[in-house]
Amino acid sequence: MRKQLRIPGGRRNLFIAALAFSALLAVSAPQQGTVYSYDFVPALVESGDTLWALTAKHNQGLDSGALIALAVNYNQLNNTNIQPGQIIYIPVRARP
Repeated sequence: MRKQLRIPGGRRNLFIAALAFSALLAVSAPQQGTVYSYDFVPALVESGDTLWALTAKHNQGLDSGALIALAVNYNQLNNTNIQPGQIIYIPVRARP
């Protein structure tokens, strides 16, 4: 007889979300052995700007989630909140 995995109600949604997220990471991850180099360019945050929008603007076609993580780390931010007037450095894939 097969045992079924049982996850209590509230945790089931969290489990499904984590599973979906890990699948998304696996699909969007670069091929093994691919190494990218990034330059960081300054950007003045204006009213209404988000870190997501700024990274997407400077990196069309690249995975914004990974770039946001790079930006948060490089700028030593505690989270993705940015304020107008703030200068942050956005990763831009270096050209070979």
